[in-house]
Amino acid sequence: MQWIIKYLTSSIGKKQIMGCTGAFLALFIFGHMCGNFQLLNFDQA
Repeated sequence: MQWIIKYLTSSIGKKQIMGCTGAFLALFIFGHMCGNFQLLNFDQA
C-alpha cells in the first residue's frame, strides 16, 4: 500500500492525477453544454 502513496506523490503521479481531473472537468463542461443546447430547442416548426 505504501507504493501507491509513493507513486501518487511523485512527479509522474501528480501529472497523471492532473490529467485525469482535467479530462473529467472537460467532460463535465461538455455535458452541461449539451444540456444547455437542448434548452434552446432550435426546432420551432
